[in-house]
Amino acid sequence: MRTLAIIALRDEERYAPGYFDHLRRFVDGFAVVDDGSLDKTPLIIRQEPKLKFSFRRDVREPDHFFEVDNREILMNAAKDLNAEWVLCCDTDERYETPFLEKINSVQDEADKIGKPVVGFRVLSLRESLKTYYAVEQSRILTKFLMFRVPNEISYADRPRRALHTPWLPAGLRDQHLLWSTEYRVYHFCSLRAEDRRRRYEKFKRIDPDNKWQPIGYDHLIQEDGVRLKEIEPGREFDLHSVPPDLLT
Repeated sequence: MRTLAIIALRDEERYAPGYFDHLRRFVDGFAVVDDGSLDKTPLIIRQEPKLKFSFRRDVREPDHFFEVDNREILMNAAKDLNAEWVLCCDTDERYETPFLEKINSVQDEADKIGKPVVGFRVLSLRESLKTYYAVEQSRILTKFLMFRVPNEISYADRPRRALHTPWLPAGLRDQHLLWSTEYRVYHFCSLRAEDRRRRYEKFKRIDPDNKWQPIGYDHLIQEDGVRLKEIEPGREFDLHSVPPDLLT
């Protein structure tokens, strides 16, 4: 198995079908942790034809309570499945199509330059699926979402109830292993004002003192000075993989 897509999700019946549709053609399988869903998410997972591993939690704790544990379960599953690479993606994220179409070539290039951890520029979609929040180059977030499966899987350097845990196991966080690319992943959790408010309220509820993100969460609902930019031709993602109500 060359590429395994890994994800932990909860109550994602709205977004999960599109997530699987988005990646199915480009990966060899999926490993999924269902973090105590109460909706139709378990059924959607079971129906996925490329499902290689699934784990369901019957204990429902607050959002992200098992974030570190879930990452560890998924990475150990990847190792047990003899996957070479993992590709991480949330249900509300979409990779640009040009990357997915040459994912194997990108992996080959990473091996060639000796940097087995590939980073992506995260752009937040706002107001439209064709426009993103244009920030200064120095402020664009890079997430390392594709990497070779290491021999040792450990998140021991992170508290078990930490938030915003990197997908990377501890042994892969060496700067010499990281390749920051120009490839994009689009995030549509902040598409509409009500989405931004909902996300803000969630994190303020589970991290009221900004313990896990010292800069806080006010930026999630910032409206002043926001400049939007259209997605350039050739940098699009698959619009058919998003919920129909977002297309209007």
